[in-house]
Amino acid sequence: MLIEFSATNVLSFRDKSTLSFAASSDDSLPGNLIDGHTTPWGDRLLKSAVLYGANASGKTNLLKALAYFRARLVGEQEPPGVLPFVLDPKTRDQPSEFEIVVLLGGSTFTYGFSVHEGRVHKEWLLETRKLRRTSTRTCFRRTAKGPEEDSWKYGGAWTGDRVDLEERTRPDGLFLRTAAEWNDPIARRIHDGMRDRLMVILDDRADPDALCATISRMLAEEPYRARLLRLLGSADLGIADVTGFDGPVDEGGGVVPANVLAIFEKLGLDGDLRTQRIGAVHRDTQGQGVEFSMETQESAGTRKLFGLAGHWIDAQDRPCVLAVDELDCHMHPAMTRQLVEAHHAGESGAQLLFATHDSTLLDPSLFRRDQVWLAEKNPEGATDLYSLWDMDVRKDENYQRGYLMGRYGAIPILGGMRVGQG
Repeated sequence: MLIEFSATNVLSFRDKSTLSFAASSDDSLPGNLIDGHTTPWGDRLLKSAVLYGANASGKTNLLKALAYFRARLVGEQEPPGVLPFVLDPKTRDQPSEFEIVVLLGGSTFTYGFSVHEGRVHKEWLLETRKLRRTSTRTCFRRTAKGPEEDSWKYGGAWTGDRVDLEERTRPDGLFLRTAAEWNDPIARRIHDGMRDRLMVILDDRADPDALCATISRMLAEEPYRARLLRLLGSADLGIADVTGFDGPVDEGGGVVPANVLAIFEKLGLDGDLRTQRIGAVHRDTQGQGVEFSMETQESAGTRKLFGLAGHWIDAQDRPCVLAVDELDCHMHPAMTRQLVEAHHAGESGAQLLFATHDSTLLDPSLFRRDQVWLAEKNPEGATDLYSLWDMDVRKDENYQRGYLMGRYGAIPILGGMRVGQG
């Protein structure tokens, strides 16, 4: 479970900015808290956090930073480009820093690294256990001494190999990832947790790998297919059934997992590459089924919901973190609200983080003050990140009205949008 994520000198985040899922002392909406789980410091954990701000305020940058962190550690694909804060000459050539605090199996791990132009400059891992008292122990700390040389310090919490793993870790590689690849138990625990329980969706397009996994499960597991239909049916999309195809790519259409395409292109293969595609069945005026192509005939909102569906079902089944940029894009506000309400009603321990412009969700009956986060550019062009709780907003206040009136900041300052000649 995610406790907090921090980014420093990353894109528009010049200074250290932290988004936290640790709940405040607010007693509102107890159903928005995860039952039975607290941090070692006694804080309860939130089921969700929503991020507001003007266009170009930094909302997406926070999710990009999280996606980069995951990709760099897990290594399933090339991490998205992340640059330091370039509007300040002091930070332009400095490393970007990422840190995450997660609760895994009764222990809290703080893991972070800093990187610049591919070179890892620092890397650290701490473990906190709640026994008779709260104690934090160092697993390891790594610091770059030169272009090809690092210094290492280990604490009593690290019981795995040292010298061999150091030699196997490249200057541009993460020690924790190397240790996980060589089956160190602590490293695998964190690496696998980030791989299996952290999902980041950055744009409107469904992740091809996730979409293929959804289609495969739909074809293989009837209960999963039934749940998928219930989710689509709840959105009033007129879909009576779904069909799937898994076969040769030369039969046309469909999506191919990105990692499969990369392997085929790298090896110069053009053999039996397979594809998968999905169809949505609607009823005609005679009650007969008519199949529509999900890729070419369905609306953007329907495609968006189906692209999210696999992740959403996973989040109902197990503790995980689902981070989505512009969750509301192409979807009716009532549908977005229903998704959030369903998530808050769930008991899996899953957490939802999403950015949105939908102010109708700013409702004290839906979100607590510590769940509403705002991103705002300061006069120097850097993003400030803060929550309604930080601003001492009353819990019975009309959040939407206060936000749109500019009381909390994080809204655009617009001039007259006139386009004239001369």
